[in-house]
Amino acid sequence: MLRASTQVNGEEVDITAVTKGGQVDSGVEAGGVLVAFAEAVMTGSESDVAAARETLRSRLGDAATVDTASVIANFERMAPAFRSMRRSR
Repeated sequence: MLRASTQVNGEEVDITAVTKGGQVDSGVEAGGVLVAFAEAVMTGSESDVAAARETLRSRLGDAATVDTASVIANFERMAPAFRSMRRSR
């Protein structure tokens, strides 16, 4: 989806930032903040999540913070299906 939306909008992004975290500038507005929040949610402590959430909220606002958490939750809900598909191959 990211690749398609950037093509429609005439933007360039480096999607390797998804797997390389803060080592690569994605070209997405506040990309580093978004990656830091996602990483904290997936692997951090409660205090890591709280700090990353506050940074995200202060940078992009409440609505973007809710949207970001929703996207993470959606992918987390899909994860079992992907794991199941991999095992069945």
